[in-house]
Amino acid sequence: MILVAEGVTKEFGGLVALRDVSFEAREGEILGVIGPNGAGKTTLFHCVHGMHRPTRGRVIFRGKAIQGLPPHRVARLGLARTHQIVRPLPELTVRENAAVGACYGREGLGLAKGLAAADEALAQVGLVAKRDVPAAKLNLGEKKRLELARALAARPYLVLLDEVLAGLNPSEVDAMLVTLRAVRDRGVTLVLVEHILRAVMGLSDRVLVLDRGEKIAEGPPDEVSRDPRVIEAYLGDPRAAARLVEGSGKGAGSSPPCEGTGA
Repeated sequence: MILVAEGVTKEFGGLVALRDVSFEAREGEILGVIGPNGAGKTTLFHCVHGMHRPTRGRVIFRGKAIQGLPPHRVARLGLARTHQIVRPLPELTVRENAAVGACYGREGLGLAKGLAAADEALAQVGLVAKRDVPAAKLNLGEKKRLELARALAARPYLVLLDEVLAGLNPSEVDAMLVTLRAVRDRGVTLVLVEHILRAVMGLSDRVLVLDRGEKIAEGPPDEVSRDPRVIEAYLGDPRAAARLVEGSGKGAGSSPPCEGTGA
């Protein structure tokens, strides 16, 4: 396993945001993380990537315990992350923004090699034509791709993707799903938090479901979507689960968001 969480708990004063969450991510897979608002998905990412130190539990990445390490040290180990709210450095070009990921990533590249790594990453996400454009000039879909390119320029073993599809129109969602599959095919493990259920179910090899800070299910998408706890906590009724399963084939990226989508 490339990533293992063991009993991760995170408390903020009297609030328990995560309670005894354990899961595994297998090398080369796409693991989807879903759940309603307040389920603890982003908090889990924070605990994995170092923004939060778990109150209890361990996070093991490629055999090394990393809980409590700051994000820059986690990045040097080969674990990168994108953020739901994209904030590129607006005055830098697209290429320069991507190079930042390379310079602070696993290999700690210098500027010249970092720019070369940025070019490779921009090619992967389809932004080569925009590489000399100031990042402030990009639309939301392009900024999402730049966020992914910056993570890939770090040459990671695994990327945490926090709502990489949020705010995209249907054609942009389709294109991003193609890109993510290609990234996985190049050997990068992906763990993604996402609210567009048909998209994440069609993309993921396995799915982890959180509700109120606890893990309630983990497994293949078709099994997870039929789990009574998931239906009750997230999908609302069995008919929603049936619709989700019908639209969750691996080529179902163009399906519209499921009626059970959380905000």
